[in-house]
Amino acid sequence: MDDRARTNVRTVTQFDSYAADYERALAKNLRVIPGGTDYYFWNRVSKLSECWGGDTEPSTILDFGGGIGLAIPFLKSFYPEAEITITDESVQSLEVAAARHPFLKVVSPSKLPVNNFDVAFVAGVLHHVNPPERRDILRQIAQAVKPGGIIIFFELNPVNPVTR
Repeated sequence: MDDRARTNVRTVTQFDSYAADYERALAKNLRVIPGGTDYYFWNRVSKLSECWGGDTEPSTILDFGGGIGLAIPFLKSFYPEAEITITDESVQSLEVAAARHPFLKVVSPSKLPVNNFDVAFVAGVLHHVNPPERRDILRQIAQAVKPGGIIIFFELNPVNPVTR
């Protein structure tokens, strides 16, 4: 097994091990934010809503790297008619998301359809990806979005002690 494959296996295993406890760990890290985890995700989806604008809502939304689906209730609240798909490298996280939100479509990252989504929502994902692999991830996301669709990224500030 080469080093890149070893890194990917380690990362997937690491995130699988967080699936059961991720929500509590995130809440602990976000305890300094008024409103905590709910506000954190509501705020990001409200920014998506501002960026989308218009009189129509997206019909298809991809939560890329969505983990256990913490953004899903807010995506559904803002866009109740949209078909929401979640993908993540962690199979166990996707199982948690699917159990919590039976309406979700769950897709492996390697099986993402091309030109399928009006919106790709990517929140707190890229800092987990090794820098040399980010271009491939960005290409994968861009290919999944329909022409004229949008990709919205939220990323952590690596120098902020709260987000370390």
